[in-house]
Amino acid sequence: MNDLILIPGSEKVIQVQVRNRAGEAADPETVLFTVKAPNSLRTFTYGVDSEVTKDTGAGLFTLAFKLSVSGTHYWRCETDGVVAAVEGQFPVKASYVI
Repeated sequence: MNDLILIPGSEKVIQVQVRNRAGEAADPETVLFTVKAPNSLRTFTYGVDSEVTKDTGAGLFTLAFKLSVSGTHYWRCETDGVVAAVEGQFPVKASYVI
């Protein structure tokens, strides 16, 4: 998915694999995603927000959400202490139409 060119209106999908200190896949009670767009900061919580889902297999969680603005977006995933946080970023190109 990293090869896709994203524009406002596209859906961004971020999947994380949560592991415990021993390196084994683990299902934490709390999974929190934070997305910082150029114009906003949004949080998504597993079990609260429909954008965060638990996938088949231990420790697999997915965030899927609509993009509303162009620019560099940053994301972070945190759990309830099972592992350290994971972060990343991705570009969103300006639309030629909207």
